[in-house]
Order: sequence, then structure tokens, then C-alpha cells
Amino acid sequence: MRGDVSLSHDAEKDKKLQANIKRDKNAVFSTDVLVNHSATEFRVTFFDTWITQPGPGGGITQSKDVVAEVVLTPAHFKALCSAMSENLKRYESRFGEVTMPKPRMAQPGPRDQTESAAYG
Repeated sequence: MRGDVSLSHDAEKDKKLQANIKRDKNAVFSTDVLVNHSATEFRVTFFDTWITQPGPGGGITQSKDVVAEVVLTPAHFKALCSAMSENLKRYESRFGEVTMPKPRMAQPGPRDQTESAAYG
């Protein structure tokens, strides 16, 4: 299947991108996301949290399924952030402000030098 996709930058408003949509790929629903980065890549992991229950010591335990993971170069990640920011501004001007949950910062792992931020 082919479809037209509008580019996000104002200078390129009139340009269209032809994209082949693979039929074996389905849209996924995500309730949580984790963003990790190293010196060479950004990794965006999308989760669906399907059960939350009381955990030991008064905390909570969540069961999550990874529904998608995308690895991007730093330049592509920055372009994605820009496109998402622009689209969010358009959305909020039409439908009102979206409130953000407070991020839960994860600690860098001992084996790698990545940093993480989780939302959800």
C-alpha cells in the first residue's frame, strides 16, 4: 500500500513523501515509554502496562509488554522530537493543553553508559 505523508517542516509544506506501508506491520497502543541513549544511538521502547498491583513494602508492581522498539541515530531522534513538538503544538491549539505525567528517572545501568527516562 502506498500513501502520502506530509513532512513536518514549514519550508517543506508543499512536499509529499511517498511511503510504502507494510501490511504485516500493525499499529500498536502504548501506555508507557522508555527512552535510552548512548553516545551513538537513541532507543525508544514502547510498553503496554496491563496490570498494576500492590508490591512488597508498599510499592507497586506493574506488568508490561514491549509493543515496539525503535533505534535511531542522534540526528534522526532530534528530527523526530522536532516533528513531534510541532504536531503537539498544532494538536494543543485545536484541542487544548495536554498535561504530562511526571517522569520517573532511571539510573544508568552498571554495564553500559546509557541514560533513561520513563513516562507513563
